[in-house]
Amino acid sequence: GDPSGAVEMLKRATALDPADVRSRHELARAYAEAGQKRLSDETRREALRMERREREAARRRLGADHHRARALLSLERGDTAEALKEYQDALSHDPDNPQMLREAGETAMAAGDPERALEYLDRAVRRAPSRAVIWRTRGEIRLAMGEMGKALGDLLESARLDPNDPAVHRSLAEVYRSLHRPEADAESALAADLEARTVLPPPPEITP
Repeated sequence: GDPSGAVEMLKRATALDPADVRSRHELARAYAEAGQKRLSDETRREALRMERREREAARRRLGADHHRARALLSLERGDTAEALKEYQDALSHDPDNPQMLREAGETAMAAGDPERALEYLDRAVRRAPSRAVIWRTRGEIRLAMGEMGKALGDLLESARLDPNDPAVHRSLAEVYRSLHRPEADAESALAADLEARTVLPPPPEITP
């Protein structure tokens, strides 16, 4: 029974969660009940635009997931060329997905196309600069390409973001060894220690 109060509360709700379509529809209704037709119409149109964008995004994600699933099946068969094609199709639907960009980069590298692999990983890093695994993947690709200086920078950033990942320390050891730097042994020892700590204990024996 207090349309004006409802408007104020729903305005706060939409400010806290701008992507909540339901709150916008409720706000449009509250505006209408408060006699603010222009604001009601504008808010309802914005809510409908958001709904259309959500449906389109869902459709694109579905298409991307379909091609990603086909890519994974191709990788299981060892067909990296076909897998890479499926990843390209997946990214045509969802071009900013950092996880898919990383997987596409790994697949491109496996298919013998390091330049394309780096292109995908560069995009992934820009989209998700806080994900350690993406920095590690790009570092490992650069390591395989012999770009030791750039590989070192990427791997150090990955280790900073996730210092408990043994894989990044293994790769750092390899880079340091190629650069004839003494840190190689320490990184190898750290990787071995982290791997030992993550090994699951054997299941307990079941006695009758």
